[in-house]
Formats: sequence, C-alpha cells, structure tokens
Amino acid sequence: SDDDFLTRWDGKGWCDIVIKLQVGANIGISCAVTNIIYNLHAILKADSVLPDLSSWTKIVKDLVISLFTPVMIMGFSYLLQVFRYGIARYNGCQNLLSPTWITTILYTMWMLIWSFVGAVYATLVLFVFYKKRKDVRDILHCTNSGLNLTRFARLLVFCFIIILVMFPFSIYTFVQDLQQVDGHYSFKNTHSSTIWNTIIKFDPGRPIYNIWLYVLMSYLVFLIFGLGSDALDMYSKFLRSIKLGFVLDLWKTFVDKNKEKRVGKLLTKLSSGKEFHNPFSTDSENYISTYTENYSPCAGTPISQAHFYVDYRIPDDLGRSQNKSRKNLFASKETDDI
Repeated sequence: SDDDFLTRWDGKGWCDIVIKLQVGANIGISCAVTNIIYNLHAILKADSVLPDLSSWTKIVKDLVISLFTPVMIMGFSYLLQVFRYGIARYNGCQNLLSPTWITTILYTMWMLIWSFVGAVYATLVLFVFYKKRKDVRDILHCTNSGLNLTRFARLLVFCFIIILVMFPFSIYTFVQDLQQVDGHYSFKNTHSSTIWNTIIKFDPGRPIYNIWLYVLMSYLVFLIFGLGSDALDMYSKFLRSIKLGFVLDLWKTFVDKNKEKRVGKLLTKLSSGKEFHNPFSTDSENYISTYTENYSPCAGTPISQAHFYVDYRIPDDLGRSQNKSRKNLFASKETDDI
C-alpha cells in the first residue's frame, strides 16, 4: 500500500489461489444463502416428509446448490483470464478477465441468477411464515429440523441481510459488466504466452468495494451467530478444555458481585422512600378482640375491616354444624307429617 508497492513481492503462488477463491466466493455466497433459505422454506411449508439430515439425497442436494456453480465458475475463469492475475493497490490480488460477452455468460450473470433465486425464496418464506406464524414452533419441532424458534429467526435474519446486500450488488456488477463488453473473444489472444506471466500492478484510485463488502459480511456473521447461546457454550467448553476455565469463573464472580450491588442499591432506594400504606391492612389486635369474644362456630363468618369474609371454622365445627342442620330439617319434616 506504500508508494513503492510496485517493487514489492509479486504474490506468485498466493495470488494464484486467492483469485480463484474470490471468483468462487462471489457466486458461492449467493448460492449458500439460497440453499439455506430454500431449506427454511421446505421446513415451514411442511407439505411432505423431510429427508433425514444424514441422507445422501439431502447431502447431494445441498452440495449441488451450494458448490456446483461456484466450482464450475472457478474452472471457467481460466478461459476468461487475460493475465495470470493483477495486484491492485490497497486491494490485493485481482482477477483480470476478458471484457467480452463470454465473461457475462460464464461469470457475471450467475451471481445475479442465484441472488434473484434467493430473493424469491426469501419472499416465499416471509409469506409462509406470516401464514403459519402461530404454528411455527410446533412445525419446527414436528419436522425434526433441529431448529428452535431462536435459531430459525437467526438464520432468517442472516439470509435476509445477505440477500439485501448481494442482490443489489449483483445487479450493479451485471450492469457495469455489460457496459464494458467490447470486441469478440479469442482464446489464443486471451492466453498469449508473451503476456500471460506478466504481473500487472496498478492503482485503481479508489477502493474496490466488493473486497470490503466481504469483510463487512464476515463481521455480520459473527454478530449473528458468534454471540448466540450455542456459540458461547462452545467457547466455554474450549476454554475449559485448555485449562482456562478460571477466566470464566472470575468473570462469573465479577458479574454476580455487580448484580448484587445493583440489587442492593435498588433496595436502598426503595427503603429510603415513603413507607407504603396498604389500604387493606387491619389492626390485628383490635380485630381479634372485637370478633373473638362473641364468636361461635355456628355463627356467621366474621367480617374484617377490609370487608373480606374470613371463615375461621375448623372442619370438625363445620361437620357438627351440618349435622345439626340435617337434624333440624328432619325434625321439621316429622312435625309437618304429624
């Protein structure tokens, strides 16, 4: 990145690998997100029995959607390379492709296609989720998806964010590529042995935003998945496995102490305020002296000053009262018969 970057290491070996990974990643991100959103749609729709996660059908389908197109494009990129690679200032290794129609067909349009497919499935997932929003928890459990509502929501948010980034970016890249199409393709001229091994070093004058876009998405992935409960449990197990569990214990002790301090301050504030007056409270001594003198088990239930009916009768008193009522009832019937 210094002024003398033209005389620095030319990146042979490293850049040969990186440019292929960049080409694959440009399409691979859209393919992977589309595969995730496709599976979420299949789970929510639940119109057929889902294949087992370890079944070959499931594995092959996921691999085809996620890897087939990126690997194919990585292979085709050799046909499109004008130079072995280039090095851009502040941006590193770059793939220099032929500005012809074949580049659009074999490379640029696939990013747009998969981003569009992902956007369509994302819309379908939103529709099905809204339609079955009351049953989502049960659907996730009954389909043996291995997801709970939190994990499902985290995946859904992640997919939507990536699609909202990649879909406009793929449209922009596709339009820009169409504007640069010029001339016809010739493999012989494109792979001329006289210029193939020439390492082009150039200063584009501005950042190449797709490089930094991936850095931003990497941080985004960590924020969404790296701070969840599952990830934190994994970090905890790893630290304890390398005998650093005491760090977690110290942190837990620190958090507990702060929690106790906050609770103590809250209780202090509450106790220093005005005493709370309960409108339903009664003077127990006056109440007892008032109602226990004339209390009889057979008498009516005494009433507190708060206008609550309180039944002080024990089960034996209640039984005797009921027996006495029955005897009086039978006696009155016999009198009527006579």
